Amino acid sequence: MISIRELVLSDLESMIELFTDERVFANFDKGPWSKSRIEESVLRNVSIWYSGQIGSHVICKENRVIGKLIVFPNKDNEHELGFVLHPSYWGKGYATVAGELGINYLEFNTEVDHVVAFARKSNVASIRVIQKLGFLQCDERTGADGITRFKYIRSLASKRT
Repeated sequence: MISIRELVLSDLESMIELFTDERVFANFDKGPWSKSRIEESVLRNVSIWYSGQIGSHVICKENRVIGKLIVFPNKDNEHELGFVLHPSYWGKGYATVAGELGINYLEFNTEVDHVVAFARKSNVASIRVIQKLGFLQCDERTGADGITRFKYIRSLASKRT
């Protein structure tokens, strides 16, 4: 069974295992991350929850942390959904389930009327998950890093009129 919950300080070791794995960064970010960067990220994300804002979730399979679900307001003032799974759990449908849980969280705990997601043009697996979750491609951007990413958008059912 897949579930999500708030990221807490005791998840640090799981986040270190996830974000120091080189395979995770093939389609995600420049990395692997240093232990100090991961510690800073976990502390920042935990403090976001304590401030009453939406922060990162961990993805759990039978109470074992297998990834991170990101649900946050981005710089464009849109709520963004993202996911990172440990490679041992790739290709099993867990990202899709976690994404559905994240969307449900936004629908029932916020006033947000839509959510966006981004994927590198080369990240076919993430694009498939995003499309399965009902997102539609709405933009294509090449960042300062030279990487082309697709932007996807999805309306939230509970906010439709």
